[in-house]
Amino acid sequence: SKQRDELAQLNLRAGQKAKSATAYRSAINYLTQGIELLESDHWKSQYALSLALHEAIAEAIYLSGAFEQLDAIIDITLKSARTLLDKIAIYETKIQAHMAQNQLTDAIKTGLNVLKQLGIELPQTPNNVQILIGLVKTKFLLRGRAPKDLVNLPIMTKPEKLAAMRILSSMISPSFIGAPKLLPLVTFQQVQLSIQYGNMPLSAFAYAWYGTILCGVFTDINIGYEFGQLALNILEKFNAKDLRCRTGVTVNSFINPWKQHLSLTVPGLQSAYQSGGETGDLEYAAWSALLQGIHLHWGGDEL
Repeated sequence: SKQRDELAQLNLRAGQKAKSATAYRSAINYLTQGIELLESDHWKSQYALSLALHEAIAEAIYLSGAFEQLDAIIDITLKSARTLLDKIAIYETKIQAHMAQNQLTDAIKTGLNVLKQLGIELPQTPNNVQILIGLVKTKFLLRGRAPKDLVNLPIMTKPEKLAAMRILSSMISPSFIGAPKLLPLVTFQQVQLSIQYGNMPLSAFAYAWYGTILCGVFTDINIGYEFGQLALNILEKFNAKDLRCRTGVTVNSFINPWKQHLSLTVPGLQSAYQSGGETGDLEYAAWSALLQGIHLHWGGDEL
């Protein structure tokens, strides 16, 4: 009935509000009520609402740490969603949940499988030659452009490229810890997509990691630093609040210390920590707290 439909919509809105306010238990309650109000054939008759409720509850369950409830929600959504693009948000949550439970191989396999469906094939265990080819291809696409000019690229609009950027971004952490040689290829792929199809908010995160790889692996410190600055400019351009934490951590821990005194990175890490707490980026908020302590210690502060 129309009333039940409206009530389910209200529960969805209340659940999303509670989730943004980090009240994950309340969010789960609202969203569960929303799902219970749906018709029996809701994946046919109320498809968009069903998908939105299931995406939201999966994320709230992941954020609350109740992983034992998550698999059933993920399975039913992946079975019922009509297109690959409709499954992207659920796949992101699945990758983050694997990551949170230290299931790095599962996180990487899930990501590679989705990318393959999006037409991007990456090797699970790359070798040095593949990394160098990726770098050369990226540098070729960048030829003649200073990093700061990339802020003026058009805005990415192709849905499957936007989806690929999201999945590639969620693979950064599991690659960093579980398959370090995959990390450069994931980053190069994001930079290449941004140059070819335009920037989107996650391009900020990609440029930060590209700068990290230039500084840390290829000791190209000045250009790497410029990519870090570009990342922060893209954040501002898109007003991407939800990416401030992860991008701020990357720039302040892996790029800026090559050019600045360590003590100057601490305010950036502190504001990344606050931002992560506010937007629910719990993983990178934890990284920023850890790195802030390390930088203070190495900078000579008393424990």
